[in-house]
Amino acid sequence: MIKHGARPAELRGSDGTRVGVPARPVGGRVDSTGAGDAFAGAFLAAHILGHPPDRACALAHERAARMLRASPLP
Repeated sequence: MIKHGARPAELRGSDGTRVGVPARPVGGRVDSTGAGDAFAGAFLAAHILGHPPDRACALAHERAARMLRASPLP
C-alpha cells in the first residue's frame, strides 16, 4: 500500500495488480499533524481484524479524515 496524501492510496498485489482507494475529501482548513499515524494505525488494526486490504484502506482514510477535522488550528 502506498499512501498519497489526499489523493487515492494505491494497493499493490503480489501478482502486480494495482487498485486505487480514494481518500475522503475534507473541506476547510486542516492540520495534518498525526493524520499519517492515524491512517497507519487504522490500516494495521483493520488488517489484524481480518478486513481485506481495500476495506482496511478505506477505514484508514476515514480515520485520517476524522483526525484532520479534529486537529485544533491556531
